[in-house]
Formats: sequence, structure tokens, C-alpha cells
Amino acid sequence: MNIHVNPSTGGIASIVDWRDATVGPFGLSFWGLETLLGTFGADGWHFHARHLELRRVLWETLYATAGIVTESQKRAVTVGRVVGIFQAYGLRKGVPVEAGDPSLSVLEEVLSVPECN
Repeated sequence: MNIHVNPSTGGIASIVDWRDATVGPFGLSFWGLETLLGTFGADGWHFHARHLELRRVLWETLYATAGIVTESQKRAVTVGRVVGIFQAYGLRKGVPVEAGDPSLSVLEEVLSVPECN
């Protein structure tokens, strides 16, 4: 997410937030998908009405494009995604969030979604 590639040449166009850049398992950053599929309001986190359909299309397209075909490969991506979700919503500066933290409502809602991938 920190390296921008020129789609015409395939070369690196820019590097942003390099200080915070890390290399991790494929799927670790897919927690960010959740922010596109829902909203956070006064009553907590809620997904858009068609988020399951959107997830299905995303995973089918991603797997087909990336050549991820075996159940083992798909499971590895799922594990990376779930670990990323816990890192994003269950920790604050490496420390577990406390009861009452708003991110726990996001974590609870995200983990309640049936596995779509």
C-alpha cells in the first residue's frame, strides 16, 4: 500500500509513508476492505446492505487475477486478513484495546460476517 506503481511501465512511481512501511503476509492489509464495506456511526459499526455480494465479487476477482486457486492458498489469505483485522481493530500501539473502545464494535461486526472467500 505504500509503493505506487506506474501501470504503464510497471516501475515504481512513488513511495509514501516509508517510515511505517513493512513487509507482511499476503492478505494482512485486507482489513482495510472493511472500511469500504461499512460505516461507523453513533450506534457503532454497520455494513452496507449489499456487502456480502460485494465481498463475493471482490474475492472471486482477486483470486482469479492473482492465480490463487487451491483451498490452502485461499485459507492462507483468510488467515492473513483475520490477523490484520485483529491488529487494526483489536490493538492500539501493540496493546489490546479495552472494553468500551469504539474499535471493538468494528471488530465484533467484522468477525460476525460469514466467510465469503
